[in-house]
Amino acid sequence: MLNTSNPQPWWSSTDKSLGMKNRVEAIHAMRDPGTFADEVLKGGKFLFWLSLLFTGTLCFFSYQFFLERFLSPEFSILAAVAVTVLIEYGKQRIGMAAVRLPFLQGVRWIGQSPENTFMFLGATVFAVVIFSISVYNSTNGAARYAQQTAEQKTEKQFVANTAAIDSQIVATQATITNAPTVKWKGKIYYQDAKSVRAAQETVKQLQAERAEAKKTQREDFVRSRDKSDAANTHSAGIALRIGGWLELVQVILMLLMASCERVLDRRNPTGKVSPTPQPQQQQPVGFRQQPAVSNQTPQNIAEPAENYPERQPIGFHRYSAQTAQSKSPVPQTAQSVQVNERLLCGEEADKAIRAHLSLLKKEPSNYTNRYANPETVSKRIHGKLDSLTNTMKWVEWCSESVALEVVNYINNSIWPHLVQHGYAYDLKELYSLFNQKGTGGSNYA
Repeated sequence: MLNTSNPQPWWSSTDKSLGMKNRVEAIHAMRDPGTFADEVLKGGKFLFWLSLLFTGTLCFFSYQFFLERFLSPEFSILAAVAVTVLIEYGKQRIGMAAVRLPFLQGVRWIGQSPENTFMFLGATVFAVVIFSISVYNSTNGAARYAQQTAEQKTEKQFVANTAAIDSQIVATQATITNAPTVKWKGKIYYQDAKSVRAAQETVKQLQAERAEAKKTQREDFVRSRDKSDAANTHSAGIALRIGGWLELVQVILMLLMASCERVLDRRNPTGKVSPTPQPQQQQPVGFRQQPAVSNQTPQNIAEPAENYPERQPIGFHRYSAQTAQSKSPVPQTAQSVQVNERLLCGEEADKAIRAHLSLLKKEPSNYTNRYANPETVSKRIHGKLDSLTNTMKWVEWCSESVALEVVNYINNSIWPHLVQHGYAYDLKELYSLFNQKGTGGSNYA
């Protein structure tokens, strides 16, 4: 990617053949390792859309709640959707264009012609108006919506709980009503006037208790409602502050994205996105095949062909004595060739096998490590078993004690874990090598 910076100042226009839409898309598609502007732009774009989604949700529910008071539910939903799309799309499209124009087109471009000035002023005025509507709805509208919705959910009617006292009053009244009476000289008298008077006093006391209970319960209800109203007011205040801060965050993100677009635009004056470079496949060091130099004389060098001998490939290779003597100008001794070709045996083989065993012993404890992945541990063990198998292929013979130690450890400590986690390893080849090269001739299969 071309990282040459544009020497023009940020307020100067950059003349390009691409349209503004294609130019912005090319900027957003840029990945420049020389600046953090592309990462900031990518993150700012995601956060901007996320904030639009949140404020749009507040806008929809707020308008739908208030429009439903005088419109049918269907029309209130359609009107709320229309207003929400108008506000949020206007902020994203027209508002972003008003912020982007001075950065990408340059301040001088605004005054170059009346239509440029009118377009910039029109976009700016529209953005200010639409943001004013959005800010009011996200603050006062959201707070009022939260207040009234919470009141509807928490609203309760006071109902006194005096059933126990009422039942006592009814029972006492029944004793008075059913008391035996006598008639004397045209008047009705209770036979047991004393008990009736006592019952009447009881009714008066119960009625006083009932009134006191209702008063206490009403006071408790009022205190509970005051707490609920305070919580509703607090929720409305939180909704107001969140909505207002999100509107401010949107303005900051728009300015931040426009500045990042300008930075990337200056670093890519052509307006074209360079293709992402593909990583080159690297070969292991020491085994790279180098092209041999041709024996033909180059056209631009007038020297005989014998001055350009064939170049040997660079790397580590095993040569037989005949090959080494025929291709190397340095005479090879029989001893050096024998060292390259001989197999491991005895203590040397035991030492190499024990080195692999020590590496294997480090792995089983990782299965109990809560931060380790059993799949990763099992794959590492597979790799170490492969390495041990390859080493055994270069072993002529080893001691039976070492072979038994390795096989017993694999059977008792490695194999159960691999089977438990579903990564069993095929040990036939490894055990076959131990059977062939262990001096005791024990069968490990």
